Amino acid sequence: MPRSRLKRNLLSLVLPLLMTIACEMQPRGNFSESQQPPEINHAELWDSITIVVRGARTQLENNGHFTTLPNACYRKESGALDVDLWNRVVLATNRLVAQQWTEETNCQDRPAGSADLYQPVVIKMMDQQVKELLKYQGSKLCSKSVDLESAAELAVLVGEVAKRAYEEGCPLARPRGRGGLTR
Repeated sequence: MPRSRLKRNLLSLVLPLLMTIACEMQPRGNFSESQQPPEINHAELWDSITIVVRGARTQLENNGHFTTLPNACYRKESGALDVDLWNRVVLATNRLVAQQWTEETNCQDRPAGSADLYQPVVIKMMDQQVKELLKYQGSKLCSKSVDLESAAELAVLVGEVAKRAYEEGCPLARPRGRGGLTR
């Protein structure tokens, strides 16, 4: 057996062992012993949310990960929301999904800071049903849910998600157009 092949075989056996030992020695997270990691809320009954803001399509999964196309650098990019934003999004979405849904659309004035939605925000439920969560009709925010307060909160949050996804993988990202992704 040639020496280079022997080195490679030996390295392939030893390297995983060394990495395992090194990882076990590293402290997990940025928390001191007195601090607890932040609580992470979980999606209930839904699988994913699709958001289209200013031509960028973002798919947010029920675990806080997303993909977007295009990002600010005109590429497909993936990432994860920070825990704070994820918790706010998942709580508002869970509240909205748990409410009664009507056949008619309920509308209210568009909340300040809400995203410029090009298409309705849709949610894919665990049972594979697809529901329209939010949409704009002129200057009104509309939903088939009776919980318009959660709908308004989610309209602002999806703007934050879209902005975060748009900037992912593009450190020099600048908002395009008139004022970026939100009004």
